[in-house]
Amino acid sequence: MGLRPLAAVSKHPLKVPAYFAIPSTPPKGRSRKIRPIPVRLPFPMLTLTADQYRSIAIHAAQTYPEECCGLLLGTQHQNPADHQNQPQKICREVWPTANVWVVTDEELLQGSPEQTSAEQAWHTGKRNPDRHDRFTIDPRDLLQAQRYSRDRNWGIIGVYHSHPDHPAHPSERDRVAAWSHYSYLILSVAQGNTVDYRSWILDDQHQFQSEAVVVTPDP
Repeated sequence: MGLRPLAAVSKHPLKVPAYFAIPSTPPKGRSRKIRPIPVRLPFPMLTLTADQYRSIAIHAAQTYPEECCGLLLGTQHQNPADHQNQPQKICREVWPTANVWVVTDEELLQGSPEQTSAEQAWHTGKRNPDRHDRFTIDPRDLLQAQRYSRDRNWGIIGVYHSHPDHPAHPSERDRVAAWSHYSYLILSVAQGNTVDYRSWILDDQHQFQSEAVVVTPDP
């Protein structure tokens, strides 16, 4: 897919010290400064480079008002100091994909015999959903990414998608469709501008918990 210049997302390049977490809301003007927060382990953490974040933000802005989606390829390890067995993930490459959601995807979720009453209630009234608030990654894209990752001794460590004109918080549908062990990076896009991003992971009760995001300077 063609990408617009980075300036289409922000005129101010993202600059952060190495291995420091930054606030999830990107700066909107010169008067605002990023104040890094030192990383403290152990806790679940996803690491991206500034260039990787920019490419995701551009993708999200270009697909607005529809949701974008893609995969995060990389490595995962458990920190020896982390007695709670929390994953530390490093993204090696961003894998943009097309949003191929169609109505039958929603019908499959609604027709699941394991669907809870809460999930059924959530679907009530959702009669005209579209790609403005839904996404699906083509299984062929998933297989291709798996092969590509395997050849490099990586794996698929997460999925990213955007929320047009909505917060970067997972919806009930996001939770129902999510897979364990993946990071779910969500970008909030307001009027075509990426304004926030947050990452989430599932706990043992299949509920989303916040995951720290670390953005490092470009090599």
